[in-house]
Amino acid sequence: MVRGSYLPHPRPAIHVRELHPRLHDGGHAGGGRQLTYPNLWAAFVATATERSDRLFCRVVTGPTTTDLSFRDLHVSASRFAEFYRRVGVAPGEEISIFLPHGSDQYGAYVGAWAIGAVPAFYTPFNTKSKPDIYWSAQRKLFSNAGARVIVTNAAGVDLIGTHLPEFLDRAVDAGCVPVAAGWESKPAVRSSDPGLIQYSSGTTGPRKGVALTHGAVLSHIAAYREAIGLSCQDRIASWLPLYHDMGLVTSFLLPLLEGVPVIAMDPFEWVNRPTRLLDLMVDFDATLCWLPNFAFAHIANAVKDGSEWDLARMRAFINCSEPCKASTFDRFLERLGPSHVTRGSLQVCYAAAENVFAITQTKVGADVAALGTEGSGRTPSDVLSSGSPVSGVDIKIVGDDGEEVTAGTVGEIFIRSPYMIEAYRHSDQPAVNAEGWYASRDHGLLVDGKLFVLGRKDDVIVTRGKNIFAHDVETALSEIPGLRPGRNAALALYSAASATNELALALEPADDGADLRSLRRQVVQTVESTFGIAPSVVEFVSRDWVAKTSSGKINRALNAKRLQELLSRGADEA
Repeated sequence: MVRGSYLPHPRPAIHVRELHPRLHDGGHAGGGRQLTYPNLWAAFVATATERSDRLFCRVVTGPTTTDLSFRDLHVSASRFAEFYRRVGVAPGEEISIFLPHGSDQYGAYVGAWAIGAVPAFYTPFNTKSKPDIYWSAQRKLFSNAGARVIVTNAAGVDLIGTHLPEFLDRAVDAGCVPVAAGWESKPAVRSSDPGLIQYSSGTTGPRKGVALTHGAVLSHIAAYREAIGLSCQDRIASWLPLYHDMGLVTSFLLPLLEGVPVIAMDPFEWVNRPTRLLDLMVDFDATLCWLPNFAFAHIANAVKDGSEWDLARMRAFINCSEPCKASTFDRFLERLGPSHVTRGSLQVCYAAAENVFAITQTKVGADVAALGTEGSGRTPSDVLSSGSPVSGVDIKIVGDDGEEVTAGTVGEIFIRSPYMIEAYRHSDQPAVNAEGWYASRDHGLLVDGKLFVLGRKDDVIVTRGKNIFAHDVETALSEIPGLRPGRNAALALYSAASATNELALALEPADDGADLRSLRRQVVQTVESTFGIAPSVVEFVSRDWVAKTSSGKINRALNAKRLQELLSRGADEA
């Protein structure tokens, strides 16, 4: 077991009962005071009062830029808070925020804290969403939440009326919420009360509501600030959606509570114009940015030969949310080294919504170690270290027998911390065991106190005596020119004939007129030469067929079901 320094906690420790102090000094964001706040609204008001006219967020939507100061956000939050109070939202009730990228999403969220309500962001509908799957999931989420108010815009009201008419009377157009005159609040909210809800991405099953206390969030922000050495000189650049924990914490709550400015571009614009983020980093003098592993590759692939940016101020690009690959960093450095990106600025974090966010973090400024892992039937992998535990976090690796394994041995990652939830919202399912340990369902190992994350247990395809990580196969497939990068799924399908799972691939060709026979040969050769096993099923599917979660990950359960149905229809028709 390894333990994060700075913050001891009792056993079992699941919720924070007393806040970890914000230990500021002159170099830290927030000033030089030692402060403790009873809840998130009080912490925000203190920061907003101190920072007042300073920039909180520059919201970028296409050619439009909107600057939101801390005072502007306070006014906006008060406007929404007064509206929530008038329509009868009670302390502890959820407020569902169903808004696209824009300045209203910040005020609608913070305003919930002012009356002791519990805000939750929901994934807005977009053109890449599969309507039947998307609206079925939203119906379940809205039903479980039971929110009195769903904050959206005019277009969202129309969509809810069309697809979820039973919730139309709860939908409110944010643009119609009136201005509140001189409204102030001091909600009677304790640090142990729920302060916000994050919904899991649904990578391996139904999306679950993660209710985090005010104290857990405030304490975690303080601990993570220390882990990355956040200072008043930092400026954050982001394209991340706020309905995912990485975006919510790093690009909203962290700058909000620590008084650090952030520039936020539309996530869907970033997908189409990834290098626009680099432009904004230069214009904003940004120093920090968090990205999932695929985003590093997406940006690197979009950089044209000869293109350069002055990114010398960027002290950390932090890779998070997926198994982090050394080859991804190598490619990013190759394309952006001329733009003053250094090896020491490429960092890694391991996180989970159940722990608020960060579990481990590498040391900013130092090179990140890579680990070539092999043995036990697994293929080599260029996984990067995810660093050491954040203050207050304990980590251990557990084998299939339920016992802790020795250092260097692969097993399931277990986490215990004072930030961890006890149970999921509206569910009897506990999040932790009797000793306070959370089973992550991620495979990994500890080496010299550093964590290496290999992938989801559910992503391991066991076939013909081999254990193959699905994301490793997908990474190899992304290197094949005739396939769309990031749009190919490696899945396990059960075969009655062989009485075992078989490796099946659902692949999106890059071009409609591709030579599928030649492409199939290349796919089989690549997989077989890399992993020592040929796929049993290679199925080419239409553009955007591969379903992803709200966080952009391959939805394995759904894709496996749909591929099985597709193959069954083909067999019946044959």
